[in-house]
Order: sequence, then C-alpha cells, then structure tokens
Amino acid sequence: MTDSPKTDSYHHGQLRRALLDAALQLVVERGMNGFTMREVARQAGVSHAAPYHHFEDKSALVNALATECYDRFTVALRSAWQATEGSALVKFQAVGASYVAFAMQHSAEFYVMTRSELHALPHGGDEPVYTPLQTAATAAYQALTDGVVACQQAGFIPSGDPMPYALTSWATVHGLSMLLLDGTVGRLFASPLGKIDAQQISGMVAELLAKGLLARS
Repeated sequence: MTDSPKTDSYHHGQLRRALLDAALQLVVERGMNGFTMREVARQAGVSHAAPYHHFEDKSALVNALATECYDRFTVALRSAWQATEGSALVKFQAVGASYVAFAMQHSAEFYVMTRSELHALPHGGDEPVYTPLQTAATAAYQALTDGVVACQQAGFIPSGDPMPYALTSWATVHGLSMLLLDGTVGRLFASPLGKIDAQQISGMVAELLAKGLLARS
C-alpha cells in the first residue's frame, strides 16, 4: 500500500489534531487496545510514518489524547460553577451534575480519561514524576476540591481538611457516571413509561449528597 496523498496537506498543528481525532474515533469503534498507530495514520489519511512526527508510540498518543480530554473536562466543571447562580452549595451541586453530564455526552473521552493503566506515576529517584496527564487529571480533581473549600468558607460543609469531602463527592459522581454508562441504572430503575433521565438522576444524587455533607450544629 502506498502512502496517502493527503500526507502533505496538513500543517504541523493540524496533523497533530487530525491524529488525536482519528485515535478517538478508533477508541469509539474498537476500544483502547483495538487499533495500531498504522491504523491511526490510515484513519487520518496520512502516511504510516506521519504519527511519529508528534508521538513516539501509541502510548504517547493515547496519553496525549487523555490529557486533552481531561483539559476539556476541567473546563466543563469550572464553567458549571461560573455559570450557576446561587450559593456555593448550589454551585457545587452544579459541578457534580456537570461531571455526570460530561461522562454521558462525551463517553468516548470519559472512557479514555479513566483508563487505570494510564495513571501509573513514573518515578525519578524517590519522588513520582508527574506527567502532563497526571497534571491534567489533578486539575480536574482540584475543581471539586475548590468547590468543597468554597462551601466550607460559606459554612455549608464542616471546616477542616477538604480532602475527605472532595473524595466522597468524586466517588459519588464518578460511580453514578459509570452506572449510567454501563446501563446498570437503566436496567434497575427505568420507568416502564420511558428511559432514565440522566440529568434528573444526577441532580437528585447531587442534592442528596449535598444534604449529607451539610454542617450540623
């Protein structure tokens, strides 16, 4: 097979974008392990060698894709906070609902982001070396932590270390996202009259979680 004539039609930045888009499409179609770099090149319409101008190997390509997905995810979470009017608690609930909405509306990106094999930290001496992917994932988690801190400052959540509250919130919305994506919620709780409304369910769970976190006298 000869190289695609489209190879030279991409500028440098456009080629990287085309490769990432092609990789995401192949993830949708075949899963994380179901394609090769050669197939990414074919999907993007470039030569077999072209991906290596940007990515050392498939692992580097997938990590770059996951990093980008986390960046988009963080923007969605922070945008939900900024766009919501009301108290810090109401804003925090909106962030939780946004987490689930992103998972439902961008399921391929969410799948890429949450692959456990991508998140092993390499070590440099005695300390772990944070990769761009780890930094991007931490930024997303920080959006939840910042929401907890704001709620603490407003008196909605008990003061102290925000980590337990952020972790509990994260576990709740992530678990709900996975249950919705794999169809478990739909199989167990769908009404005979219609499908599960993911937005309604996520809002309900976020509200109940918020009530459970409330400071008590």
